[in-house]
Amino acid sequence: MYEIFESQVDNIEISREYNYLRNYKIEEINGGGYCWIFFTSHGLYFPTTMDEFKEQVISNDKYEWINISKSDEIKKKASKYIFVRDIYKNWCLEGISAKVNSIEKLAELLRKEAQGKPIITVGSSAGGYMAISLGCALEAAYIYAFSPQISLIEYDKFHTVKYLKKYIADERNKWLSLSDAIGNYRDGDIFYFYPTQCEEDVAQYNLVKSIDNEKLHIFAVRFAQHGTPIYGESVRKTLCTEPKMLIALCDQYNRKEISRVKYMADTSGWCKALITGAGSFFKRMIKNLKRLKH
Repeated sequence: MYEIFESQVDNIEISREYNYLRNYKIEEINGGGYCWIFFTSHGLYFPTTMDEFKEQVISNDKYEWINISKSDEIKKKASKYIFVRDIYKNWCLEGISAKVNSIEKLAELLRKEAQGKPIITVGSSAGGYMAISLGCALEAAYIYAFSPQISLIEYDKFHTVKYLKKYIADERNKWLSLSDAIGNYRDGDIFYFYPTQCEEDVAQYNLVKSIDNEKLHIFAVRFAQHGTPIYGESVRKTLCTEPKMLIALCDQYNRKEISRVKYMADTSGWCKALITGAGSFFKRMIKNLKRLKH
């Protein structure tokens, strides 16, 4: 019915898991009132091989954001965690399972599981796309998206989107761009982080930069790799920081390019920023030296 691998045998096997696994899990937290929903990216398993799928999804039952969710500061703001993964790695356009086989059904499921609690969505890359698409659909209080895809048609210029023509031709075409959803979102705040030196992320940013919505807060971070453009500790700190403080910081930056160290200094202090920055620099130096030796 649906293919992601080149091998028909592999496709049959992943289809079997799509029918069997529910691909979300819930953790009850005795903290504040928010229901946090964390979306996994295409890094769920890579490369896209059946061996890697079996190791990460079947054997390890992998979901992203687990480590960050253990932060006591985040737990104080949470009553429930929901972790969501897309085993077909296609932005949930096929949902997450045979039972929940569309974005609409996934939104319905998540709304039910949130039990009326205010919602926060979080994700990076494809997970960032889902944090925005589902966050808007669920009228989330806060959306945190790191290097999200905004247009899958634009993304296809950099990486092939399987079945794009099929999606353009059916009812899923409304999910191929999130620009209108972002422009119409008034239920909370979107915190959008992107790396200014990554061509594919700049292309996505160009689709939202002219959107006139005071609820959209954009952080331009000097970084060249796709994914989370700020340090891991900064991601945790971002999710812990009071939104009104993040909004004030974003207004101060006014979409001007900032460094990862500058952002960490403004959210965690210069001492931690300098230590982290120095450590990152030496790690890159060692990595480059090892590469040269080979």
